[in-house]
Amino acid sequence: MAAVGLGPVALSAGVVVAGDHVSRALAVLPLGGTGRAAVRAVAILWNKWYLPRHGITIEAQPVLIHGRVDYGHTATDGRLRPAPAPDGVRGETYHVAYHPKYSARVVACQSLGAVFKWLPAPVVLTALTVLFGWSAVALALPAFR
Repeated sequence: MAAVGLGPVALSAGVVVAGDHVSRALAVLPLGGTGRAAVRAVAILWNKWYLPRHGITIEAQPVLIHGRVDYGHTATDGRLRPAPAPDGVRGETYHVAYHPKYSARVVACQSLGAVFKWLPAPVVLTALTVLFGWSAVALALPAFR
């Protein structure tokens, strides 16, 4: 994530050093934030797809965490960890999946219908982010000719 954030700063500095106008360099700077957002969105989508299929699946139950009732599960390391609750679930148990090596990375298992409710928004936002990134790079590249 640091490389995604620092890359546009280096590109902007290169644009200024190459002798092009400073406004072109400033236009490239937002690429770092959009790149980080795209990487994060892809990581979230990957975890929601990968973990229920290849991770450890366990039931999350209402438990007392930090003085309040919340959903949690006991991971293979023996620690009680909070679990993300899917929409509309209160007082019921549901399944969560987590990575065998990284038990803090946990997602709620959802039905295919529930996935199609939230999936279009991140896909569209990631596509817009990539489009914005391409335009920023296209704006900066002429400075190096």
